Order: sequence, then C-alpha cells, then structure tokens
Amino acid sequence: MTTLIKLQLRKNLLTFSVILGAVLASVPLALAIKSEGMPAHEAINLAMLYWGLAGLPLSALILSGIAGSEAAGEKARDTEQPLPVSQYRLLLSGLAAALLETFALLAVVYGILGFKLPLESLTGAQEQLLRFFVFGLSCLAVYGFTLSYVFRNGIAGAALAGAASAAILIPLTSTAIFQRLAFKLIPLWLINPLVAAAALAGGALALRLFSLARDRQAVGQVRLLSAGAGLLAAPVLAAFAVLMWLNYGARQVTMPVGNLFFPLYGTDSNLYPGREKNAALMLAQRPFYGEVFFVDKDGNRAVLERGGERRESGFTYLMPDLTFSNGQSMTGEDGKTWALYSVGRRGRLTHGSIKEGFNNSWDIHATWSMELLGGKEPGILDRRDDAYYFAPLPPGAGGLEWKKVASRDAGYLRFLGEKYLKDGLAAEVSKDGKTLEHKGKRWPLPGEIVTRAAVPGVRLTDGLNFLVPVRVKDDYSTYLCRPNGKSEPLWPSYFRITQNLTITPDGTVWGVERRPLPPAGRSPNADIATALFYLLTPDGKAMSAVNTDGLLRKAGITYGDIWPLRAQNGYLWFNAGNKFLVKTEAANLENAKFWELPKVVRERHKTVSPSTDGVFIAGADGIYFMDWEGKTRKLD
Repeated sequence: MTTLIKLQLRKNLLTFSVILGAVLASVPLALAIKSEGMPAHEAINLAMLYWGLAGLPLSALILSGIAGSEAAGEKARDTEQPLPVSQYRLLLSGLAAALLETFALLAVVYGILGFKLPLESLTGAQEQLLRFFVFGLSCLAVYGFTLSYVFRNGIAGAALAGAASAAILIPLTSTAIFQRLAFKLIPLWLINPLVAAAALAGGALALRLFSLARDRQAVGQVRLLSAGAGLLAAPVLAAFAVLMWLNYGARQVTMPVGNLFFPLYGTDSNLYPGREKNAALMLAQRPFYGEVFFVDKDGNRAVLERGGERRESGFTYLMPDLTFSNGQSMTGEDGKTWALYSVGRRGRLTHGSIKEGFNNSWDIHATWSMELLGGKEPGILDRRDDAYYFAPLPPGAGGLEWKKVASRDAGYLRFLGEKYLKDGLAAEVSKDGKTLEHKGKRWPLPGEIVTRAAVPGVRLTDGLNFLVPVRVKDDYSTYLCRPNGKSEPLWPSYFRITQNLTITPDGTVWGVERRPLPPAGRSPNADIATALFYLLTPDGKAMSAVNTDGLLRKAGITYGDIWPLRAQNGYLWFNAGNKFLVKTEAANLENAKFWELPKVVRERHKTVSPSTDGVFIAGADGIYFMDWEGKTRKLD
C-alpha cells in the first residue's frame, strides 16, 4: 500500500507543488504589502489566517477533485489495470495521497506560524472549532475524491463535496456553540465522533461501492450507486437530526427567572416581612418561547408572559432562538405578589396572585438595574448612570414616581440603612463604634464594630436578632446580639447581613468560607475549594465551620458546589451540585440521605430554589417539586 501511495503522490506532484509554492510565496508577499505600522509577525499571521479559512479548504477540494476525476478516467484505468492489486486499493491509495497532501499543507501553515496558533490561549469554544476545522478538511478530501470519481469531473465533485461537508459541519458546529454558550441538552461528546466516523468511513466505503458499480450490469449498478449515495447522505441527515433533537430539547427547558441586580450589589430582600411568603412560589421561564410564569407546589400556574414560538414548526433551525428573562418577586402585606421582570429588552411590573391572576401591569424601562424593596414603604430601587432612584409601590396614576435618593459616589447603602431603621428592622452603631442600639436596648461589644451603617436584624424564634462583625485584637469575629440584651461570640470570622450572609425561607442564616482542597481524584491545582459553612438555625443555635467535603465525595461529585437549604430539628438539608438533595444529622454529617434531583440545564444556585415545604427544581424538561423527604412530582 505504501508503494501505491507513493505512486499517487508522484502523479499529483505538480498540483501539490504549485499550491505549496503559493503558500510559501504568501510570506514575502505579506511582508511586502503590509502597512507601515504593522509588525512582521502579524502580517504573516494574517496571511496564514486567510490560508486557514479559505486556502486550505479550497486546496483540499482541488487536490482530491483532480485525483478522483483522474482515477475515474480511462487513461488511468488502462495504465493501472495491469498492476497486481485490486481497483479499490488503487482508489484508496489515491484517497490517502489526497489526505496526506492536504495535511502536509496544514503542517506547512502551522510551521510558518511557529507551531502555535496566534492566540495567547484557546478558549473551550476555540478548541472545539479547531477540531471541527481538522474534521472539515478530512471530510472535504474524502467527499471530494469520492464524488469526483463518481461524476468523473473534478469541478462537479468538488462543488458537491463542499456542499455536503457544509451540510454536516454547519449544524454540528452551531449545536456545539449553542451548548458551549447556553446549556447542554444532548451528548455531543458521543454524537460528534460518531458523525465524523460515519462521514469519513462512509465516504471510503461508498468509494468501494461506486468502483464495483462500474463493473456491474444496469440493475446491479443502480443498487450499488443507491447504497453509496445513502452512505454519503447519512452523515448529512444525522447532522440535521442532531439539530432537530437540540431544538426539541430547547422547547422543554425551564429555568428560574434570576435577579441580575441582587448578586452584584448585595441588598438582601429576605430581610423584609412578607418576602418569605413568596417562597411558596417559583418565578420561572421557558426561554425558547420567552414565557414567564409563577408556579406553586401544587402545580397551579399564573402566566405573566405567554411568549410563543416565532418560527413555523417543523423547520430545522441552525440554533434555538432563546429569549432569556431576569426578574424578582415579593409578596406584599395584602398577600398578593409583585413581580418585576424583563423579557428580552422589555421590562414589566405586575401585581396579583395565582388564584386571581396578574391583571395589573406596567411597562418598565430596564429591570436589570432594579431591586424590589419591601417594608412599610415597598418600592423599587433603580441604579442609573447619574444616581440611585426610588419609586414607591403601587405606582400612581401616571405610573412610577421616581425620586433621587443617593448619588453614585455616595452609594445607596445609607438610603437602605435609613429604610431598615424606619421599618424597625435595623439597629444603630454608637458613636464610639463599640455598642449596638435598637429601640432602647444596648449591646456593648468587646471590640470595634466594623461597620458604621445600620445593622439589619434577622427574625429568629425569640425575635429580632443582630449579627455584628467585630474587630477583636488583630482578627474579626461575628457576634450575635439577642433580643434579651445579651451578646455572644458566634463565629470566628467576618460575616454581615447584606454582604456575605444568606437567609433561607425557613429562617436559617448561613455564610461560607471556601478553602482550597481538591476532592479525591483531582490534581492539587484544581480550581475548587471545600465549603466550610457557618449556620444559625431559626431557633438560635449556631454551628461553626461545618465541613461538607465528605457529602460531595459521597455524592460522587468531584467538581461542584453545595449550598444549605434548611436547618430544622437537628437536621440539615443541602443542595449538592444541583444533583442531589441531601438530608443529614447536624451532629453527624456521615449519617446522610441522598435523593437525586431531576436534571437541570445550568449549574446555578437558584436552579434549585428552597421553599417552606421543599424545593422547586427548574429542570431540563419542566418544573419539579421535591419535599424534604425526597418525594418528587412534576408540576407541568
């Protein structure tokens, strides 16, 4: 076989030499025509970029097209027929020669680049595109040779090969990009290699069938030609089937409607009475349709935005068209819910309930910069380019009435602190910075209170409690100021409401420290940390540095995260990597139960949302509810 390939390489030497000469000549040409300020290496890189994007694919078609059409010619048949090898081996040697010449040109271009791509580093998407590029060159060479042999015409074969390769590559590439940028729905790690193997092996097998067809009678020829055409068409059909599968999966996806403002600027809406009532609902979306809706644990729904597919069904899309929403919600004193959300670029404020519907709505200009605030004067805080603005709820006759409450330089924390104080939800720090005061009560502390802003309280079983970060000597500690006027050290770390503490719907307060500690099976440089949790239960019991690394290991999660959901009656509940609901004894984390969660499309904290009775899960195929003992039901 090696001798045959050498023979074929000699036959194509002239064509290959001309293309190789053009590649080499492009280097001095690029240096000659570059602009005066452009560095020499950038000019060469640009020339090689043109070769990579257009020159190499075209060269693969030229080399394979010429070789395939010549192999089908009578001259080649008469010359090579006396050789003591089968016709198919001769064709395979010609195909192998075309592939070798194509990748020899690729190696030359890569060598001119200094055997590295002109990028400091490759992102995951770029690495994937590079693999598709290499597969594309192979596909062009195989299809170009086979089709040129069938039609005995290099131009026709090359044109059809280019179309077939594009029909395979474009759907697969767009699917891979979608899953890289959005979320994973189908197992491309398995699909892509199978389609690539089917294209390359199918092209080589089709070549055998086409060669046999030339020696058969009419009936046998039709059968062989049909089978060969089917082998060439199968990868194209498979690529479009993958797209249809992706679009079907995208139609089923649900996600939580997340709040873009809260993670960036740290106001903690859970502080306000009535906010906890809203934990009985989940604000969710179906991004394929742009639909936004509320759902409760019994499956009752209230659709805020119906959305709708904007394209006719049955069409194979190159990429699912997603309209993501962001937003937040809050239950008022009247038991009805306020929702502030956006769909695409359009913002909405709505008011109502699942039972009665959401019939009151107002257009809002940009919800991503806004935060719903409750309390005695509920309203919306808006971060604008010039300042912070506040509008009370409900809106007036002319809509929202905005007033400036803080400059951009001063920030809005003072406004929030004053609002907390008016609502009776915060304590003040004394002038000397060592005493906390609230409604006539005073808590002397053994060091300087780190903040001078109002300190929001949290409601526990015994009433309103305050967590205060205090500097003790050269370190920080967090103190708990109880309603009975006593203070006690809580945690040997810096924690503060509205900054690095979270409140779950049942009233559990938790903070986290992350210390580098790679899980089993990963290298010491792995980008992961063990979570050490500091918890304050609703009945006022404190837990310090609860190490959850063992729970992740038991769950088989070697790369992931974990979040507390609930603390009741000596038990703790966690969301382990959005894969398991975990219930464990607070005194012994080894004694734990694991319930597998429905599959979700994004590894985000809010994808699994705790409520008072269990957790809502925005799954890959709908909304689920799981109670605290692992019983699951689908809500839509």
